[in-house]
Amino acid sequence: MADTAFAAQSEIESQANQNSRNNQRLLSHTIIDVRPFRHLPLFTQSSHLLDISNGGLLIEFVTTPRIETGRKYWMIGHLIPLGITDVYQIKCYVECRWVNTQNCRMGGLFVDLNEQNKRIIELVLNSIRTKSQS
Repeated sequence: MADTAFAAQSEIESQANQNSRNNQRLLSHTIIDVRPFRHLPLFTQSSHLLDISNGGLLIEFVTTPRIETGRKYWMIGHLIPLGITDVYQIKCYVECRWVNTQNCRMGGLFVDLNEQNKRIIELVLNSIRTKSQS
């Protein structure tokens, strides 16, 4: 009986955590370039930003991604399509947490964000919030 109550409580907590995570994520549709080298545009893959939070993002590639789970990549996000004109791009490191080559999607976590990039991500989140409320 105690095991059942514990399992039910764990399920409720898991559902609450999932709902909390979903509420923090925001949908977007801007262009993201993913590349292994920051200043060298070789092997750049274009994608669309589908989902973003303070901790990470979900992107969908234009073609089949050549990305490996566990590797870190440079992400260059173009901000003008989001209506942000103070800053034109965000450049930061993203660790690939999973990749689905069939759907051309990748989920990643931001890695080693500096204060400037944290502020830019907040600008992106605020811009998307404003657009979604309109």
